[in-house]
Amino acid sequence: MPKQKSSATSATRKKHARKAAAGHNEESSGNPPSKGKGAQNSGGKGKGKKKNEPRVKMYIPPVKPQALQRDPIDVLGLASSLPPDLLVNVFRKLTKKDIITRQRALEEFKVNWVDKCKDGGDDDGSSLAVLEIAQPAWNYHFPALTLNPSRRIRLQAATIQATLLDIPSLQESTLESSGHSPDQEYYVGAWMLSGFDADRQVASTARQTWTKFVEYQSNHAKDAFNAFVEEHLVSFIQTAIMHPESVYNHFYPVVAKQEATSEKTRDLASASAIDGEEESQSDRNGRIRVSALGALSWLLESGIGKFDGLNALLADVMFWSILYPGTRPPFFEESMVDVEALGVNQTAVRRAGWSLVQTLAKTRMGASVMCAAVLRSIWIEPDAGVRIAARDGLLLLLSVMPDAWNAAIEDDSESEDESEPDEPNVAYQEFLQFLRLGCGGTCVQFYPAIPVIISKLPHPLFPLSQLAAEELLDAFWVALDGRALTVLEKGNAPVSAFVSAVCETIIILMKRFDRDNLVELSEVFAREQVDRLWDSFISNKLQLRSEDFGHSVGKMLSRLRGIKPGGHHLLESLVFDYMGGNPKINAYHLLQ
Repeated sequence: MPKQKSSATSATRKKHARKAAAGHNEESSGNPPSKGKGAQNSGGKGKGKKKNEPRVKMYIPPVKPQALQRDPIDVLGLASSLPPDLLVNVFRKLTKKDIITRQRALEEFKVNWVDKCKDGGDDDGSSLAVLEIAQPAWNYHFPALTLNPSRRIRLQAATIQATLLDIPSLQESTLESSGHSPDQEYYVGAWMLSGFDADRQVASTARQTWTKFVEYQSNHAKDAFNAFVEEHLVSFIQTAIMHPESVYNHFYPVVAKQEATSEKTRDLASASAIDGEEESQSDRNGRIRVSALGALSWLLESGIGKFDGLNALLADVMFWSILYPGTRPPFFEESMVDVEALGVNQTAVRRAGWSLVQTLAKTRMGASVMCAAVLRSIWIEPDAGVRIAARDGLLLLLSVMPDAWNAAIEDDSESEDESEPDEPNVAYQEFLQFLRLGCGGTCVQFYPAIPVIISKLPHPLFPLSQLAAEELLDAFWVALDGRALTVLEKGNAPVSAFVSAVCETIIILMKRFDRDNLVELSEVFAREQVDRLWDSFISNKLQLRSEDFGHSVGKMLSRLRGIKPGGHHLLESLVFDYMGGNPKINAYHLLQ
């Protein structure tokens, strides 16, 4: 085949010839090749560049954070004393980040070791001896497992701890070693939090073990344990409420984030995402806060001490934002910019906060700030379940602290210095709006509490006048006119609760009128409100059985008889005005 002619131009051929001659001369003289521009471009386009390309940075994995407390298996040399299957399949796997691996390790430990000793399958006592040796290793892993994002892991850890305490020969050693842990504050604190876990099954199982631990410490070292609670456990609870991420990071240190520049880094990032996919950071913080609030309630009711160290926490408006469902509570200070309430998007936190209110109401701790937070949060609570818990907390607070409304008024006056002096109190206006919305769909549960709340309204907030009384009753009737009573609740129960609340409110206001000698005003007011009730019943706005309506109104009228002066004459005129000739109701229903 004839040789094809090169497509290179004459200039290109000359350049290649010069380079070949230069290379031959350098080889003969022994000099190193030139590093000039010609050498860099040798080999044509895209060739000869590998030696001069910048070095690719080698991936250096981040330094793994050292645990605050080293594993006893390494420190105490337990690896040589434990069976290989227990060491590898349980305790080494518990150090892994993967949730599934930890679940399998706990299952292995429970079935093949702990349950075997409890059920009598350890005939020669070898497994029991192994568990005694492995006690420090289990104590090391236990607190971190109680705060794990996985509910299953938390339940497994609580179950294993409960089973260990059910084995007589291990019970005392377990409780004794727990009281002398090197990281005792966090060990005991995490154990306490597990007893008030957001999951009921986990909390129920862990509470039994926590109760046994407290009883053991109280019987064997009461003074030392009480001192430990006051000095360390109280501060741990405060940290768990205000900074739950620091408690979590104590057991699960955060690895420094680096840019994923290699395949290995991307794999680590995906593994980290899998490890934390069960809950977001806000949900995890909420879960820890729920446990801490439950633990705080237990601590206050335990009678272990006075806990003066809690005064600063209970006077902190940030703490009381656990009750507020919005982003920025009105009781925040002006300097608290870009700070979000602890209860926003966290119904479980708010429910736990209202349970704490019931506990604190008996002690009057943090009274002024708590009252303001309670009365500014309860009327705008969107969740029905939380609202019912809030009702119980509010009623107990008002029974123990009748001046709770005054505390809210004082707080409003301090936070709204620039407002007009005659401006209506915001908390009271929110209460009226709550009535206009039919108690937010919880009529049956909340209407019976409304008369009690009204009876506690102070004179500065609710001056006794016809205008103020009519404004209050009008808020009731707006809910009926807007059909708010039957939107979320069906049947006659919401309407029956509404009628009973209106009748009870009329009685309360009539007593106030009588106490201030406003006889004429009281009679006019009573007749207007009964007229309204009667007309709504006749027009079928109040869709209620005649027996139920007659019972509620008749009970109200009979109580009006005892209000002097004029109560007896008012009763007679009202009864005989309305019962005659009415097919829906008769005198028996009114006077029974």
